Amino acid sequence: MVCHRSEGAPPPTKPGEPGSNTTPRPGSNTNPSNTTRGQKKKSHRPMVSLTEETIGMGLHRRLTEDKQYDEILPKLDPKYTKVKEKDCVYFRGDLKVTVKGASNLPNADGRNIKAKFDNLMRPKKNKDLSDPYVNVCIDDIKILQTKVIKDELDPVWNETFDTEVSHEGTKMFFWVWDDDVIGKEKLGHASINLKDIIHKKVIKQKLDLFTPFKNVKPTLDVEIEFEPVSEAVGEFEVTRSYFPLRHSGEVTLYQDACCLPSPAHQHISVNGSPFTARSAWDDIAHSIEKAQKFIYFTGWSMTHDIRLRRDSLDSQKTKSYPILGEILKQKANEGVNVLILLWDEPFNNEEMTMAGVVGTNDEITRNYFANTKVKCVLAARKKNTRGMLETLVSNTSFSHHQKIVVCDDADASCGTVGYIGGLDLTVGRYDDQIHSLFQSNLNQHQDDFYQTFPGINNGSQGPRQPWHDVHARVTGEAALDIITNFTERWRIEAPAEDVFSPLRIVPAMLLSQPTTFHTPLTHSQFMDTCLADLPAEDKDESRWKIQLFRSIPIDSAQFDETKMNCLQSKHGRTYEASIHRAYVRAVRNSDSFIYIENQYFLGSAHTWYEKGSHQLDVMQNYLKDVKFLK
Repeated sequence: MVCHRSEGAPPPTKPGEPGSNTTPRPGSNTNPSNTTRGQKKKSHRPMVSLTEETIGMGLHRRLTEDKQYDEILPKLDPKYTKVKEKDCVYFRGDLKVTVKGASNLPNADGRNIKAKFDNLMRPKKNKDLSDPYVNVCIDDIKILQTKVIKDELDPVWNETFDTEVSHEGTKMFFWVWDDDVIGKEKLGHASINLKDIIHKKVIKQKLDLFTPFKNVKPTLDVEIEFEPVSEAVGEFEVTRSYFPLRHSGEVTLYQDACCLPSPAHQHISVNGSPFTARSAWDDIAHSIEKAQKFIYFTGWSMTHDIRLRRDSLDSQKTKSYPILGEILKQKANEGVNVLILLWDEPFNNEEMTMAGVVGTNDEITRNYFANTKVKCVLAARKKNTRGMLETLVSNTSFSHHQKIVVCDDADASCGTVGYIGGLDLTVGRYDDQIHSLFQSNLNQHQDDFYQTFPGINNGSQGPRQPWHDVHARVTGEAALDIITNFTERWRIEAPAEDVFSPLRIVPAMLLSQPTTFHTPLTHSQFMDTCLADLPAEDKDESRWKIQLFRSIPIDSAQFDETKMNCLQSKHGRTYEASIHRAYVRAVRNSDSFIYIENQYFLGSAHTWYEKGSHQLDVMQNYLKDVKFLK
């Protein structure tokens, strides 16, 4: 989530230099002086001439034999290096690619043993046709991928991709592949010079595909639109995002679960009033106790026996506060609809360990709320992929990571308050800016000791693990967007519990006149209904401007069909990546400084020697620095 309060390219490196794409392999002879005079320098691999075909062959090897053939042809051919230095450009901006369809593709099925094995493992209605899909690459870096179309030599994809690019390269390649159970087979490829894309801005073209098959002339129909960074409008709003910029409500930012009064706060004023630090868990506890209609939770982990309210280090009264689980059961008994959606850790069950390998305690939490009016659902991280092994690895290696509490509040803008950020309501997360390692074990953390180091199980054996994170309190339209996020996840990940459909009932809770909806509402209808009687002061342009971002696939959320144009696709799987777009936009719009603090930092992996992910954050920072240095 990003919020705002309203107040009134360098030259390419030479081969062998740091950052060069032509860094020699370990152990290779790169010093000409080591070669005997008159003796030809030995090559570790044969040199070949530069042609469209040979470049394609080199990239083909890179894409199909990553570890076995880890240097693509351009790195082997000195001629290509010279061409790249001359024709290479910085391709920075917003890219829109539409892969419409292909014609006269070659048939790769049934022509060899591998294809026959594929037919046996994956029976088809027609076993002798290719299963094509398209990869779009900038040189050898894949940026886009279409879905697979089964048994078709004239496929129609009509897939449009919107993405940010910050790459150094010469050409945009379109690779057409035949999907197999084991690996893939090249059907053909074509390319367009990046200089032409930058110059023309819009390209609509039917490309002739170079193919290793004989007696066929395949084509690929594509459209490309490109807007350079230099021409992009530096707006604060992240456009083409699932949730738009909201102009009502307020934001409170928190550091850690508790923020103690500090002498530094004495010099801060807000609208002429002295600044008072607020504590995230205190405010969350207050909102939960105040709720009359609904309380929704999502989290990586939630522990029922933690206490949100605690006293200072010199107090022994912490145990006098109720635990979170008892508060929620009491609210549910009062008629408040309490829904909890937690990640289902795959290695967490009665046969293995109830606490879980990574300590989520999800089974313990679900058992605690069993046979109560609180509905607690464990949701596995689903990813339906083409391969069983890939699906298994994804479902066991990745988790849900949203940390949200949202509930009704009659005194808040739009009648809703949401808490969102990095703090789970679980063991070990309560901390303040002092980050005490020993003293708090006697009171604040007496029943909440957390340490992952082996052999340290309580405060008498060693220090506790401190915890630092940020969180936010949101009201107004953005809080309704948080409800929408919860609803979309609940409908996918808790279908058996959909006797209560949050999106149909929330408007009746927020409006003074009860309303019943017999059919699900779209997001726009939901917002229109909730905001019908919004007071004029809540539409004041001088208030906070808030926009909600997330990263989530269609396997985990039931997207609004009217907003599909704001989503992206990879290999036929729809997903939202607005948070990545927001990071890139924030860096591009920066004028004075860039500050990044995160638990994990992975960016611009497309520039690494080994295969990585399509993240642009670090590259954007690098190019931003270069801009200032010029």
